[in-house]
Amino acid sequence: MSASLTKWLRISLVSLPALYTIYTVIRWRLLAAKERRILERLCPTLPVITINFNRTMFGIIDVTHFSIIPTWWMPKILPKGWQWMGGHDVYQQLGEDTIAIVSPGDRQFWVVDADLVKDIVSRKSDFVKPVHIYTILNIFGSNVVTTEHAEWRRHRRIVSPQFSERINLSVLQYAAETVRDMLKCWQSTEHTAHGEVRVNVSNDMMKLALHVISGAGFGMRLDWVTSESDQTLDHGHTMSYKTAVHSMMAGLLLKSILPKFAYLLPIERVQNVKRSFDEFGLYLSEVIRGADKQDESNLLVSLAKAARAEDGGLTEQELVGNVFVFLFAGHETTASTFMFALAMLASHQDVQQRLYEEIQLILDGNDPQLKDIQNLGYTLAVMNETLRMFPPVVAIPKHTTSQQTLGKYIIPEDTRVTLHTVGIHYNPKYWGPDPSVFRPARWFTLPECASSAVKTRDFIRSTTQLKSQTSPSEPEHDKTRSDVPDTASDKPHQSLFSYNRYAFLPYSEGMRSCLGKRFAQVEFITGLAMMMQKYSVHLPDGAQIEEVIESQNRVTLQPKRDMYLVFKPRTST
Repeated sequence: MSASLTKWLRISLVSLPALYTIYTVIRWRLLAAKERRILERLCPTLPVITINFNRTMFGIIDVTHFSIIPTWWMPKILPKGWQWMGGHDVYQQLGEDTIAIVSPGDRQFWVVDADLVKDIVSRKSDFVKPVHIYTILNIFGSNVVTTEHAEWRRHRRIVSPQFSERINLSVLQYAAETVRDMLKCWQSTEHTAHGEVRVNVSNDMMKLALHVISGAGFGMRLDWVTSESDQTLDHGHTMSYKTAVHSMMAGLLLKSILPKFAYLLPIERVQNVKRSFDEFGLYLSEVIRGADKQDESNLLVSLAKAARAEDGGLTEQELVGNVFVFLFAGHETTASTFMFALAMLASHQDVQQRLYEEIQLILDGNDPQLKDIQNLGYTLAVMNETLRMFPPVVAIPKHTTSQQTLGKYIIPEDTRVTLHTVGIHYNPKYWGPDPSVFRPARWFTLPECASSAVKTRDFIRSTTQLKSQTSPSEPEHDKTRSDVPDTASDKPHQSLFSYNRYAFLPYSEGMRSCLGKRFAQVEFITGLAMMMQKYSVHLPDGAQIEEVIESQNRVTLQPKRDMYLVFKPRTST
């Protein structure tokens, strides 16, 4: 090969990638500009933010989700993590509660206006759920989350009624039993002379949530103390149920991206992920096949019986698919809510004191019963305020399949419309001038209920009077269902709480709202009440609340690092 040819090849190897990169950048800019022009023509008053790179190519789910994108590539108005850390800031800067973000071949509307949210969730056929982005949840079978239209209605018709008060009672019993075991473990843990114990709240709340969803959801009773290595294997299994769940949840991302042939490779990590999914499916299949011999005290047995009783019901694969979604949705979300709530209580001792006074007044030192849940109004307010400030899902995606009109905007076909949960939860229009402040009292209707200085007994008296004033002619919702309109799972507190339901979206809204809302409320109120009866919670010496609650969006919103808090035993319980 001649020297000149060699030189030409070297130049080509360097210049061709460079030329292709220049071509790609120019093409991206032109495509982004095209998307911008479309929106500027249809919606002249809409603020439009342009991102000049292809987010799909980088595997980006949210605009600035991964650190591989250099900061200087992003518009200054969209700082890294703005979706879950920026609150309502972007919208305030642009002066609109609806904005658009365009990039090459992609356009998105981000909405934090409650009236528009109501319109979107009410027009289910106009703003559809983009089920293709949820395929990771189809690992065991189609389910109520990943389906649409007639198939979704079939799943919903069978699944929804199973979230009954009978299941809620089971939730309360498993939560109470698990918290008792957890507190016993705290008492036996190394502590100071005054009984103070430093707890890894991240570990314990994840464990608590897993025990409750496993028990009330699938009839799997787990022991708090027994380690995974000490668990006895059931016949025909190579993993315990607890080990299988932990390995499965840890390997979910790997499972979603690996091709099937990868499981033929002798790689220990890959084989462990495959085995954990196989074992979890086997455990649930055993429960389903033995459902006829069990009572309906857990969700899976109740669901299996209902599916068999109806023509065109759910297959075993679909049953397992739905149960997997319940585990996925109800485990980390509830655990994170516990974590953030405890951290905020630790840094707001006045709120914690009022919470404790309510718990003492209502429960009088006893474990909560299902009838007590409706009377623990301030406890539910603490949960709601935590979910407002730290919603598990930071954004709810919808999609247009044809051109739509939304308020004053015309939305083109094939456009993502995102209900920005964090943005609307921090919108001063709905939450007052202090949306960044942890203030559970904001949830109450009457000023005397909202006042931080009100005596607890007066507060209980006021809220009781409010509830007694509810019109007797008001129709009662079916108490065995959780999908009734007007946030019926908050029925006992409807006259007590005052908020715009379309500005509070931790459970979404409309027909596709969360079926497990009441399940989560009963679990949280029971668990928090029992913890606060026995212990007060505090930040460790030198810890700053901003660092403790620093969060990241990993499918759901979670603390960025393990959360440690100090629990001090109360002198009187």
